[in-house]
Amino acid sequence: MDKNFCIFNGELVKISELNNAPVFAINESVKEDIRLYNTKPLCLGRHVQYMEELLQDKEIAVPKKFTVANLDRYIHRLLNVNKVYKGGICTLLVFQQTFPEKAESQFCIFISPLEELEYSFNKKGIDINFIDVYEEFLSYTPNSLFVAIDTVNVPCLFDKNGHSFSTKLGDVLVFKNEEIHIGERLQPFTTYFIDYLTRKNWNITKHQYLTKKLISESSEILLCSPFIGLYWVRRITDESKSESLSYGYKYAKQLFEELDDFLKEL
Repeated sequence: MDKNFCIFNGELVKISELNNAPVFAINESVKEDIRLYNTKPLCLGRHVQYMEELLQDKEIAVPKKFTVANLDRYIHRLLNVNKVYKGGICTLLVFQQTFPEKAESQFCIFISPLEELEYSFNKKGIDINFIDVYEEFLSYTPNSLFVAIDTVNVPCLFDKNGHSFSTKLGDVLVFKNEEIHIGERLQPFTTYFIDYLTRKNWNITKHQYLTKKLISESSEILLCSPFIGLYWVRRITDESKSESLSYGYKYAKQLFEELDDFLKEL
């Protein structure tokens, strides 16, 4: 981590003091990265709700102090003591040690700065790559900062039924016949943005999943996440067919303007 302090079970501690923290397996934990925009944790309540659902699936108890009100207070305290005054990334981690014996669940909060604090329209566009993984997807994929790293050739994964709901960079928004088509399993940030667009009278069509056919036959494609805002997709490549398709951005700039107004409402 870039900064010196974190929150451990509700207490402010130095990160160096976590060297002797309990060891846990990945299936004994739930992690979520949340964008801090102008120091505000975007969609904090929805993120906590999803984390609680995943914890329940893993039979991990929600820590006593792990509430939205407390987390909001802890986050702002970390922003101040770590001198990250203009926002960045907040990482929430809940874990439970089960070896050598089962212990109470615990949580940590970390703050990391971002080099680019403002969203910007990507005029050059990005490429996405269709990849078949032949596996079932989780009902919700936790937000993770690593998804915002590679913007050159972004994987778009399809399960064994040919369904996709996201990429490693963000949720897929597809334009076809002047409608925005989306899957039903979206990150909290995208869900709120879609609700905003609905109120602004954009035509939204929700599908259980997005398919290769729908994405390929669209007139325009965008990726949405709290880490990047909106990115325009210029080209998709299907590795199973060795073909690529190119796309324009007739509506992308309009949506980016809507995003700016949407952020003012949060």
